[in-house]
Amino acid sequence: GGGKAVSSSEDDGIPFACHLSRGPFENPIVTTCGHYFNEKSMMDRIKTLGSTGCPICQKDTHGVMNYPLKLVAKKRRLVGRDGTWEEYFEMSKVGGGGDGAS
Repeated sequence: GGGKAVSSSEDDGIPFACHLSRGPFENPIVTTCGHYFNEKSMMDRIKTLGSTGCPICQKDTHGVMNYPLKLVAKKRRLVGRDGTWEEYFEMSKVGGGGDGAS
């Protein structure tokens, strides 16, 4: 039988944390290649490296950062309209699919 595995939170490709800061999202953005970061983390990286390449796939983002509709929708679905990014981040640990990294 098919159906969705509840525990595997990564199957939608939408992360629970910023890939750069490794912490809860704060003013998250999505790149043109579909990867999610904190706006500040991405801006700092661009400033430091002088490169607009995506930290995950290295595709040039040309500095374009979009509002992460899917990420916000997922957060709302999991922790409610008034849920915080911290609460959303905590959900990743509840899922049981943790890698043990702290």
